[in-house]
Amino acid sequence: MLRSRFSCLLLALTWVAALGCGSELPSTVSGKVTLDGAPLTKGTVTFAPQGEGRIAYGEIDSSGNYTVRTLNDQGMQVGEYNVTIIATGEAPASDIPPPLLTPAKYANAQTSGFTASVKPGPNTFNFALEK
Repeated sequence: MLRSRFSCLLLALTWVAALGCGSELPSTVSGKVTLDGAPLTKGTVTFAPQGEGRIAYGEIDSSGNYTVRTLNDQGMQVGEYNVTIIATGEAPASDIPPPLLTPAKYANAQTSGFTASVKPGPNTFNFALEK
């Protein structure tokens, strides 16, 4: 009986660790994205760690604003990140990829020209894209 309870407890703790608790991370990141001076009204901003760590991302809203999350957690870890930004239009057909609304260079960490040094607490990073 005791062994069975211990097994159940161990299984429950394993599930909690695997799924995460939806906790907040030490840093929050938000900002605004513009394209040629106007708010970019959709897309995704991605923060990829320059070392080890998890990727964080934020969806761009209709005003050009974004807030970053990591999986189920609000925020992200402190560190150095390469930033990419991508927005696509509607796909003309199911077998054709959607057209890019942002220049392709911003979708690649080596060519985007954007990096971020995320500190503990609130961080704001605004990105100005140009065609």
